[in-house]
Amino acid sequence: SALVAARVSGICASAKLSDREVEILGLLLLGRSVGDIAKELHIVVRTAKYHQRSVLSKVGAESRFDLCRLLL
Repeated sequence: SALVAARVSGICASAKLSDREVEILGLLLLGRSVGDIAKELHIVVRTAKYHQRSVLSKVGAESRFDLCRLLL
């Protein structure tokens, strides 16, 4: 758990993610759908999708699966 948290923290810092993007990343890693993320953060689905694309782009991942692979 501490290793995963350290790895996520390092990825966030190196990718220069905003606070909202860090929040989105955490929810993506928990397996939340874009719709669930939108509901939880009280934003529209389109905005959640925008943030997801931004996170994936900044960390160099092509998909949500690829994002999880980066933690290994």
